[in-house]
Amino acid sequence: MKLSLIAMSGSGKSYWSAKLAKHGFQHFDCDRRISSKLGSALTGADGTLRSLGEWMGFPYQDGYQEREARYLAYEKKVLAEIFAEIQNEALDPQLKIVIDTTGSVIYTGEKCLDQLPSAFI
Repeated sequence: MKLSLIAMSGSGKSYWSAKLAKHGFQHFDCDRRISSKLGSALTGADGTLRSLGEWMGFPYQDGYQEREARYLAYEKKVLAEIFAEIQNEALDPQLKIVIDTTGSVIYTGEKCLDQLPSAFI
């Protein structure tokens, strides 16, 4: 069984993904992977770690469009990496997978979304 949880940010995707992981699903966490790629960009001037939302900011703030573009580029890269990992593990018919997507996955583009295997819901 392969599941891809797609919904708005804050809707419970991570909660349910963690629950499914406790029941044997391999959990692919897009937000965590994107955060890892952003690395030091998430560290504030005072040395504290900021959340993705704090780093991204709001559309009316200076630099938002650049941060948004950077985030989306990493999101596409993370999804490609996840799809490659899943394809490498596809030989195991017992493998259960849940992809915890981001709230912005719908903006990754049709080409990226079309790569979701038809077994995903």
